[in-house]
Amino acid sequence: MKSLTTRANEILKDTPNGERFSWNYKQRKFAAHVIKDRGLDNFLQWSESRESIYSGWTKEAKEERLAIPEALRQLSQDPGTGNPPGPMSPEGASGTYIRQTYVAYQIMNNIAPIEDIRSIIEFGGGYGALPVVLNRLGFPGEHLVYDLPIMHLIREWYLGKQGITDTVSVINTDYLPKSSSDLVISIHGINEAPEDIRVNFLKNVFGKHYFFFIHKIWDKENMIDWFGDWFLSEGIAPKTITPPNRHQYILYGSRK
Repeated sequence: MKSLTTRANEILKDTPNGERFSWNYKQRKFAAHVIKDRGLDNFLQWSESRESIYSGWTKEAKEERLAIPEALRQLSQDPGTGNPPGPMSPEGASGTYIRQTYVAYQIMNNIAPIEDIRSIIEFGGGYGALPVVLNRLGFPGEHLVYDLPIMHLIREWYLGKQGITDTVSVINTDYLPKSSSDLVISIHGINEAPEDIRVNFLKNVFGKHYFFFIHKIWDKENMIDWFGDWFLSEGIAPKTITPPNRHQYILYGSRK
């Protein structure tokens, strides 16, 4: 198997320059870090990680933690892989792991028990915290992630450190086959994507259930209206959850 630095060099070579904060820009920055550090042992210390894929012990994380039942909080502990910056919650959870545990709790409460969900397709999976939490809760199926090649590289390494290697697979952003799944989910990734990619993903991926954790407004666009209209166009009555952070929103629904 190719080394992390070899794969990062290939990604860097294949990715054109992009404007600051664009997908290409982020991908190149992450790849350059992998090459410079000769690996990922400290990737959560990188400024790019803290700006985009990692959340610490913030006011928002403290509020979300209180919304999770105490028994479930014990499953939110951060494994420490990638050297995440502190401080952590009393359970040893970063804001990232609190968010994924909060999401799992809402899925269990509003869609189905985790053990009854046989397949998941996720748009933008970060570095892999959600599969870790779902694995702790007994998720038995396949978790397919649609994301950038550099994030697949990071996630594959991260999940390998947790012993999760046989349930999570990937779809690169340059190829999206027609797919179906019990649950289609995204935590911010889909609303931050360019609209053409968002539309293409939803056109090609068929879900029994949908769960989108979104910003209310992104790039001056009302995401509640955008996703609400999409649900209605599919004949799905969208339901809503207002998380502790008033700037965010959860829309979910199921096909009849």
